[in-house]
Amino acid sequence: MPSPQKQSSVHAAHVERGAVMAHKDGWVMPERYADLNDEVSRVQQGVGLIDRSDIIKIDVKGSALQTWVKQTFDADIKAQEACRGITDDGTVRICCLMRVDWGLMIVPTPHTAERVDTLMEQAPCALHMTDVSSVYTALQLIGPRCLDVLQKLTSLDLRPSLFSNLTCKQGTIAKVPGLMLRDDLAAYPSYWIFITREYGEFVWETICDVGKACDLIPIGYETYRYLTT
Repeated sequence: MPSPQKQSSVHAAHVERGAVMAHKDGWVMPERYADLNDEVSRVQQGVGLIDRSDIIKIDVKGSALQTWVKQTFDADIKAQEACRGITDDGTVRICCLMRVDWGLMIVPTPHTAERVDTLMEQAPCALHMTDVSSVYTALQLIGPRCLDVLQKLTSLDLRPSLFSNLTCKQGTIAKVPGLMLRDDLAAYPSYWIFITREYGEFVWETICDVGKACDLIPIGYETYRYLTT
């Protein structure tokens, strides 16, 4: 009997807005909202919002965190900085160091559950890893007008000089506590937003409403794949 497909906290909003849903690595996620070419063009000129709640999210705590990051990612980062790594099997991992002893690791690569289980099993005793994939809703803004939208949603100072690529911060987004990570794509500014699941739909709808003046559109994975390949 096939395993039940998971739904993000924004699932009802996707369906209501007419998204075409598809199965993706055990989740039901938006594949597209509108015509691919139209979505791509509007993101390239404005900003797109995608639900990335299907990615794996690992809470990492412990006094050995910075040492582990240095050994695992070959990166020497401080609090409010992030680093990216790709393993030999192609698994992408981004570690956000919120404090020197607490961070969030996200794994956007598909089909990674078994690999992440192995990673957690191999963690040093001084490090505590918890899979919080079902705790957080993950949203991603992509496009040149990201900042125009975010400045309407948060009091965090996101000026590029203070919030450069692979920088992370805690703060409120749409008056909801959350985490934010800047993770630019090759040609586009990009920002992740993580909020707890109970606020997911509210934050999604608020971003969509605020973003209308900035030509924001919701997008699905079809457009995302096009923009990232």
